[in-house]
Amino acid sequence: MTGICLLGQSVYSQNIDPTSVDYSEIDAHARSIEGKFKDLDKLSEALTNGLKTDHEKVRAVFTWITANIDYDTKAFHRGSAPISFTYSSEEELQRLMAEENERIVLEVIKDKHAVCDGYSRLFKTLCEKSGIQVENVDGYARNTFEIRGSSVLNNSNHTWNAVNLYNKWYLLDATWASGYTDPGVTRFTRKFREGYFLTPPDIFILDHFPIEDRWQLMNKKVSWNEFTGFPLIKGGFIEYNISDPKPHTGTIRTKTNTTVDFEFVSDRQISEILIHVGNERYSQKVTFDHRGDKYLFSYPIENRGRYVLTIFVNGNFLKFCREAGNF
Repeated sequence: MTGICLLGQSVYSQNIDPTSVDYSEIDAHARSIEGKFKDLDKLSEALTNGLKTDHEKVRAVFTWITANIDYDTKAFHRGSAPISFTYSSEEELQRLMAEENERIVLEVIKDKHAVCDGYSRLFKTLCEKSGIQVENVDGYARNTFEIRGSSVLNNSNHTWNAVNLYNKWYLLDATWASGYTDPGVTRFTRKFREGYFLTPPDIFILDHFPIEDRWQLMNKKVSWNEFTGFPLIKGGFIEYNISDPKPHTGTIRTKTNTTVDFEFVSDRQISEILIHVGNERYSQKVTFDHRGDKYLFSYPIENRGRYVLTIFVNGNFLKFCREAGNF
């Protein structure tokens, strides 16, 4: 296979903007790699054969994983026991950890399913076979209102990756990019979500909070209270490349019979915005203004109480949620 050229920018750029790159040829190549593999080197070679740059190889690995590995809902509910080793030297510990990592990764490509730990280990292992520096990042993923500023979690609940391309670190999440589960985490639906590949740090931090704050990759670090106070986002937010949502906080405290103004930035074409309130049966279509990349709309707060506003864009589940009402 001949080398694939990334379109739209130089692949040697120090600042990669994935939204300006045409990945279609690389994605088609990665998705054409079928069959079960028992050898990680052979899988890595099949994925990266003919690709010339680290950027291309990272994309091929990412796409193959999201197209072939299902989220393991049963393992999610089972949980996993901590991994421990008995060793007499640092060298022996590193050897044992490497053996355990290979065992886990081989199991993932054999069974074709994993939880986030397996996704991130597989991505890291395959990239490293091409000499690409990758780290697994442990932290907290926020996809419900259950994680709040007062929350105390004994252990992290998610793992994702950071990858070094041309001396700059980028963030990605192969687990969330592969699809989504139902609320009870009993059924997995495959849906590739482009936005979790090389996601800008200021967007990634809205639903990923690393234990080590260096992996926020931001000059101004976000605190735990700020993180848990953000609006709750999901699929459509990422898919429509939405940024700078206002109000900035996820909880809106206001009086009744007032209007709350919303706005966000998106470079995609948006023709319809709906708001769903609490447990009401139907969503409401809202009138919005479009000024360049900025979308503005309002919602009247008429009733007392506490409820959730969920915003939909073009029929997609944006889940740009905020708690609202009179508190």
